[in-house]
Amino acid sequence: MTIDSTCADMHGASGLIGGEERCDELALSLYRLARAEAASDFQDRCFAALQAQVPFDSGFWSHVVQEDGRVHLVSNWRFQLPPEVEGIWAGLEERDVVGRLAFATPGRTVNIVARRLIHDPELVERIIEAFGLEYVLSTCLLDPLTSMFHSVTLFRGASGPAFTEGERRFVEGITPHLLEALGVNRLIHLLETQQSTGIANYATAACDGDALLYVARPQFLDMLRLEWPDWHGARLPPALREDLRRGRAFTYRGRAVVVRCTPVHELLWLRARPKAPVDDLAPRELEVARLSADGRTNKAIARALGISPFTVRNQLTSIYDKLGITGRTELAALLAATD
Repeated sequence: MTIDSTCADMHGASGLIGGEERCDELALSLYRLARAEAASDFQDRCFAALQAQVPFDSGFWSHVVQEDGRVHLVSNWRFQLPPEVEGIWAGLEERDVVGRLAFATPGRTVNIVARRLIHDPELVERIIEAFGLEYVLSTCLLDPLTSMFHSVTLFRGASGPAFTEGERRFVEGITPHLLEALGVNRLIHLLETQQSTGIANYATAACDGDALLYVARPQFLDMLRLEWPDWHGARLPPALREDLRRGRAFTYRGRAVVVRCTPVHELLWLRARPKAPVDDLAPRELEVARLSADGRTNKAIARALGISPFTVRNQLTSIYDKLGITGRTELAALLAATD
């Protein structure tokens, strides 16, 4: 992604000389952090790296979804802010003018002096003054893959100074890289570690218990549309939601795709692949097929399952017929491509 040319205007009152070069260096460092840092530490490290270029006191990194004409906060990462800010904010969220302004101009960083914009005494006292949120830079961007909005907001307290135009432009240019680096970090350190099989035809994604997608490979979305051609949006298709809400591992076998779900930390990590002929085997047939593919003899399979070797032989013959194969080697190859 090309660094926004506006990042070049980083001198004068901003105190940031050589802004385009600094923007390039910061973007590169973000992608290096994405590969190196654990997912649990990544957003704090991003804030700290940005803070070294544009000084600020605290910040939020939020995920927001728009449904039924309303904006819903999905998650909120706090940087150098106490936990109690969220409890207080929850009761005042509907009166948030700053957030609505940023949401109305996606892609543009808004530079706000909160006290000049907000005339609600309770908001001023309980939020702006209490937590030092006097000066604000806020950027809202839409993730085209997940249809979720990402919002990065930086604050300075009453001692200021106010953010300059150069700082605003710098943040506007670097924010897309923050969001892209977050996606890279999640894919590398969470999704890919779960995909221990190394099967190339799996596509990965992550969602929460309400089926809201946080990150997804384009191929994952393509596979879902094989099963649900009319599906679109930030939330997964209804057929997947009931099991997702239970927060447990499961496998969904549909008409065209198979989706596997594994809980990881606070999210649910998903793998999707096209449906294969082995997915139509009955549960007992699949047990026999897997044991056979592991190299066990018919007698060993019979002992493991408590059935006769004759039954095992008949089931293997039925399995070969269903899959259009002739022996154990082909069977093992088919299972390796799906399990």
